[in-house]
Amino acid sequence: MTYQITVPGTPMNTELGNVVVSDTLHAALGYVSATATLNVSAPPLTTPQSGQTLTWALGTIPAGQQAVIALTTRVDNNTSANA
Repeated sequence: MTYQITVPGTPMNTELGNVVVSDTLHAALGYVSATATLNVSAPPLTTPQSGQTLTWALGTIPAGQQAVIALTTRVDNNTSANA
């Protein structure tokens, strides 16, 4: 399963600095990978994980632009997935 997280949700007319995004996966999901695009480029992205919470430090998003994180997960075979 692939999800998209768009930051900010609506383009802003001012630069956003020190942008950090966090997402908590449902207990039935496992993290596979994540990539980011910002104005058609792919900035380097690391994904620290603490339990089911993923965090990305995006840095600066220029005025009028949006970063898009493509998050890929899988359904884990655990009691939360009822598998």
